[in-house]
Amino acid sequence: MNNNPFNVLSALRNSLPEGEEITTNTPKKQSHNVLKLFYEVKGRGGKPATIISCPIDMSDNEVSILASELKKKLATGGSTRGGEILLLGDHRQQLRDILEAKGFTVKG
Repeated sequence: MNNNPFNVLSALRNSLPEGEEITTNTPKKQSHNVLKLFYEVKGRGGKPATIISCPIDMSDNEVSILASELKKKLATGGSTRGGEILLLGDHRQQLRDILEAKGFTVKG
């Protein structure tokens, strides 16, 4: 009995049809790349805040990672909640530049 995994893989490779490529890459949804920017002062004690609304299909982990990167690049505080990133201060133009460089489409 031969338990060599390379022989098993070789036999499996030989059993596959020739000339056909098997791809597992699925294209990302276009809506996954669209972010909306808002600027608010009302209800925050007169302090400005920039809010980024992320699409529904972005996971909480992805939103958290993006928020962390943005806070470091802009040297500001902020938080995430319910698919939104809140950054303290008015950073709309800087955010557009950063997010478009990362491949996102920015609206607002």
